[in-house]
Amino acid sequence: MSSKNKNFFDLCNEILDELYYEQVDSFDELENLTEGRRVKKELNRALYTICNNENANWQFREVDEPIVTIAGQSEYDRPNGFIRWIKRNDENIVLSFVDEHKYYPDYTTGDPVQYWMDNERIRFFPIPSRDGVQLNVHLYTDNFAKDKNGVGKAEMEYYCDTPIIPNKYRSILVWRVCADWRANDGDPKSQYYERKYREAYRAMRENCIQSEDYPSGLHIEGGTPSIVRTLYGAWQIGTQTSKGQM
Repeated sequence: MSSKNKNFFDLCNEILDELYYEQVDSFDELENLTEGRRVKKELNRALYTICNNENANWQFREVDEPIVTIAGQSEYDRPNGFIRWIKRNDENIVLSFVDEHKYYPDYTTGDPVQYWMDNERIRFFPIPSRDGVQLNVHLYTDNFAKDKNGVGKAEMEYYCDTPIIPNKYRSILVWRVCADWRANDGDPKSQYYERKYREAYRAMRENCIQSEDYPSGLHIEGGTPSIVRTLYGAWQIGTQTSKGQM
């Protein structure tokens, strides 16, 4: 099997060749061809479908995204995906997720120990009092592609973009697109590509799926405190902060 790192352009050309279309010399040429535009769309569709299989429990979807605190700023962009936990790197502390936070004082500062979601933003409590504290967000990403610099993105767009599926298994995308393409055209050869896809899927599943006892990523880690515990915790932190400022 080729060790070449297959990018968006390579995969498009491989599919065109399998379907007996003429391959193109440049990525821009794809936009001028009906089959070129179709293959780009179908590749991203296949990537989305495969990455969302198995309850999102693929190893290659599990990533870490850093957040660096800014003193006085409580809200930060939420990474694109399902958060499993948020951890402070300096002291290896896992932050608690809370639902009941409306009575938390909005003036308390310190190093974050809790967080919640607010309009797709992450809010920390206490409000960070220091610049440069690194928080590690561990999640199952919904960015199914990467650009040439390795930065995650929702789908492949440019010739050098790559899927997050490991390179050795990327032919699974070719077989999925070919199977669907042939089936939509009423071609019985779709069954051949369907078999190729299932073989590739089994191989990838054996090596890239988390174990059955591995906790699912489709939830936010940590128990949710009761309202009483939440209010008490907020009062306690606020009280300690107030004493420190006296």
